[in-house]
Parts: sequence; C-alpha cells; structure tokens
Amino acid sequence: MANSRPAAISIHLNHIRDFFVAPELDPFAGFPCYVSGVEDLMSQLKPRPLRESISMTIFLPRSQISPGLAQAAKEAINKYCQFKIRQGSNEKTALRREGLKALRDGLVFLAICLFLSALFGKVVLPSEFPIRYLSEGLLIFGWVSLWRPIEILVYDWWPYARNNRIYENIMDMEILIQPQE
Repeated sequence: MANSRPAAISIHLNHIRDFFVAPELDPFAGFPCYVSGVEDLMSQLKPRPLRESISMTIFLPRSQISPGLAQAAKEAINKYCQFKIRQGSNEKTALRREGLKALRDGLVFLAICLFLSALFGKVVLPSEFPIRYLSEGLLIFGWVSLWRPIEILVYDWWPYARNNRIYENIMDMEILIQPQE
C-alpha cells in the first residue's frame, strides 16, 4: 500500500533571503547555514525519485516570520524555478548544437580517415606491416573522433533534463514556514 503523505524536506535558514543567496559563513550563528536554501534543497532532491510527492518546510527564526510569507516565498521560488528551467533548456539546446557540429566535423574526419586507410591499403610494399599499421591506425583514429560528439548527443544533456524535472517538482511542492525551535 502506497503512502499518500508526501515526503518532507526541511530547510533551516536564518533569513528568508538565504534561500536564494548563500549566507555569510558564520559557524557561531544560531543555526549555521553553509549554502543557500536552494542548494540545500537540490542536494536533498537529487537522490530521490522524481515522481515522489514532497513537501518542504522552511524553518526560520520566529522574528523573521510574517503573515503571507509562505505565499510570497512560494511565488519567489516558482519564479526562480521558471528561470532555472529556461536556463537549463537553453544550455541543453546549446549543447545539442555543439554536439551536432562536432558530429558533422567528426563524420568528415572519419570519411577522410576511411579514404586514406583505403588508399594506404592499395599501396604495395615489400613489408606489409607499416602500411597495415598506418591503415588500421587511421580507421581507429577516425572512429575515435566520433567519441565526443556521441557522448554529447547521447549523455551530456541528461543532467540538464534531470535538473529541469527537479525544478518542476519544486514548483509543485507544498511550502510551509515554521519557527525554529
């Protein structure tokens, strides 16, 4: 039987602005914060399944809590997430463009290597080893030239897509603000 209660994440801050901006390092503070709340939240969300329902509680000093703060925080977090999703999508598009350019260049280089390999394969020398060595080396070199374009197009975009899904999940989160004890 699945648990219908959302998982809970807690973020402890000394001020609500620390959610977006890393606070000044102060280990003597009431609750020391070393990273921004967003960084803390992302580090807690990355290992979790993306389909999991999650709620977030932001703990603040009682003096920092005002009426309507939870709604204002939700709106600010949604704007931030929309910006980060747009930024991630742009990075993914730029990466795809880079991968396609690298693939084009790699295919041209592979064609040149294949042509030279075939050309060297037709050369007749008393010893076959140097020609075969050069011919096989060109084949390998040509195929290796496709390594990076394939890596870009197949794997490098995954972190951007995952982060975008995490930001979408953050926008769907219930956000509570509670006083620190």
